[in-house]
Amino acid sequence: MVNIPARFRRIQRGFTLLEILVVLVIMAIGTAMAVFSSGILDPDRDVARETRRLHALLEMAQEQAVFQGRTIGLEIEERSYRFFLYDRRPDDDGNMISLWVPMDDDEIFRRRSLPDDIVVELFVDERNLQLPVADDDEAPVPQILLLSSGDISTFEIHLFRENSASRYRLAGDNQDGLVVTAPGEE
Repeated sequence: MVNIPARFRRIQRGFTLLEILVVLVIMAIGTAMAVFSSGILDPDRDVARETRRLHALLEMAQEQAVFQGRTIGLEIEERSYRFFLYDRRPDDDGNMISLWVPMDDDEIFRRRSLPDDIVVELFVDERNLQLPVADDDEAPVPQILLLSSGDISTFEIHLFRENSASRYRLAGDNQDGLVVTAPGEE
């Protein structure tokens, strides 16, 4: 066995504090870059989220229409959308009247506002409809109907940003049901 003098022997017992700090700084920088770049890499993330939310709400409304045996309508405006129940009630004279009752008290089907930079286009039966501006004084006119039989209006909703070429498409009809198409999936 070779005898090494004590002054040349060095005992390695672990990492130095400086080495641990360098690794932590590198990990923090990498994590920060990943967090910040997620918004940069997907600028249409909000559009995708709003499309998925509307899709899920329409599916739930369609199920509710069937289970309750009532017609539910969806009114889409420039910056918001809301659900209505179709109801028949007697008026003051005892005559039955038909009206759309907003579902604003329902936590799930309440009025939803869209972010200001998201544009909505609505096509019903292949016709591009002019979307109304939100006005509580006017009688509601749902453009999309979810019938108690399970049938739905034929429609397409396009959601996109003004300066973006990518569009999310939410379509519904009696043959295919409700379908979301993301950009590039056409």
